[in-house]
Amino acid sequence: MLELLEKVKSSKEFKDYQKEHPDSYLCSIFMTEQQTQLSFYDKKTKLVTSFKIEEDKVILIGKDEKIFQKEKKDLEELHLEDIAVDLNKAKELIDDILKEKYPNETPTKDIIILQVINSKIVWNITKITSTFNIINIRLDAFSGDILEDKIESALNFKQK
Repeated sequence: MLELLEKVKSSKEFKDYQKEHPDSYLCSIFMTEQQTQLSFYDKKTKLVTSFKIEEDKVILIGKDEKIFQKEKKDLEELHLEDIAVDLNKAKELIDDILKEKYPNETPTKDIIILQVINSKIVWNITKITSTFNIINIRLDAFSGDILEDKIESALNFKQK
């Protein structure tokens, strides 16, 4: 993760962004099979800007976007050096829970977010299954403890 952050921070795209937002900081990393996206939060503007890495290039993909949250508060800074449970270990722990609690579910897609929730760095991992269920597991990135796990049918999500 640190190498991804360094790659973004050393890019021309990020340096141009940082001229306008000198106090912004990393707030989350979003990953799917197709891409990895690093997002930076600016407390002054209350907006997020995201960058993705594609074939060794850093690309600005969302500049000064509003954040969607129930409770309006500043996003906390994500300090990658405070992570004790790396992505591979997090995946192992999640796989153990899936085998134990959801043995009949077959995940087909993963969405992984590394973020700070209530002052804890959290691996927020969502698995979409072949039966259109959504399994969400939150794992403490420092201790490895499971903070929450739940399953819900994707068919329950209604568009508002």
